[in-house]
Amino acid sequence: MRELRQWLVSSIVIASLVSSVFAQYMESEPNDSRAQANAFTLNPGEWIQGVSMGSTGSEQDYFLVRTAAAAPAIYRYRLVLTSDIVGHTGEIRGQGQNPAPPGPWPGPVGTGNGNEGWVQRSSSATNPPRFVQWYGFGRQEQIYYRVTGTSSTTEPYRATLERLEITPTNLGTFQPGTITISTIGGTVLNTDLWVYDGNFNAIPGYGNDNESTDGGGTGTTNQSLLRRDYAPGVYYLALTRWDLVNEQGSPSDDRWRTGGMLFPENAGAVLSSASTTTPATFTFTVTDSAGTQSFSFTGMESYEIKWFRFEVVPEPASVVALSVGVVSLLGFHRRRARHSGTPNIFPLT
Repeated sequence: MRELRQWLVSSIVIASLVSSVFAQYMESEPNDSRAQANAFTLNPGEWIQGVSMGSTGSEQDYFLVRTAAAAPAIYRYRLVLTSDIVGHTGEIRGQGQNPAPPGPWPGPVGTGNGNEGWVQRSSSATNPPRFVQWYGFGRQEQIYYRVTGTSSTTEPYRATLERLEITPTNLGTFQPGTITISTIGGTVLNTDLWVYDGNFNAIPGYGNDNESTDGGGTGTTNQSLLRRDYAPGVYYLALTRWDLVNEQGSPSDDRWRTGGMLFPENAGAVLSSASTTTPATFTFTVTDSAGTQSFSFTGMESYEIKWFRFEVVPEPASVVALSVGVVSLLGFHRRRARHSGTPNIFPLT
């Protein structure tokens, strides 16, 4: 009996320690709509728990999930949905898009129309099954997450947060000015892409789903072609299968301008709607004033976005010209200093 009591005490202590490390958050009704969503901030390993036995009315559970702050980087987040009775579905919710009029870039971009729907839905065929996935950058991005069940899912569900830091593939350096990124001829799959700046902000208008004649393409494929101007700096390319979803509207030179968008309060998060379980292989090209380079990758999984880093640097001739200009300026100041009798001192600014 004494041994049994000791075992029970030990079990309670262990359970308490586990609970203190990985917090759990219980749903509270009503949370049947986006406006009523339970708001939680999750660290990796923490989970949400609830009960759903249907897909309408009070049986649908909405959550506004914010990720904990982290150092600036690219992170893959997952909410993995489990239950003793399988059959639940998880969704990331977004909105439809009012398309911009077609035309060349620069031009207008689409706007959200407020009509709510799913932009990513979990699948029982993925590994692990029934997860949703998105990407963020350590800035406490948030998503709307909905869980629904069936008449047979009488046991509680648990949605556990996972986080994985992603190291982008380095594409090298390119010249300032017009740069074209294209997947035409590199795959038979429907591609989608977006370019981010060095601070991981999506650049408005720097995305393409389906190439168009307005954007310099053929207008006959489901591949992507993005032709934009770039100043010196660091950039990140997000490349995936259709449909890439963030808070940005599609630009005027995209042939598919009615894709889903995240709500403004979800700005910073980005995801792919593609639940396809067959790994994908892509080849794409990057063309600047110095020529065209080709890049390939394999193994794109369900909901995955491949990330690439590239840098735009001044042309060598520009660097030489800048150096000559600095030398000439220094010489001018030295000559002026000798004639004026004042010391040649340059302020540090």
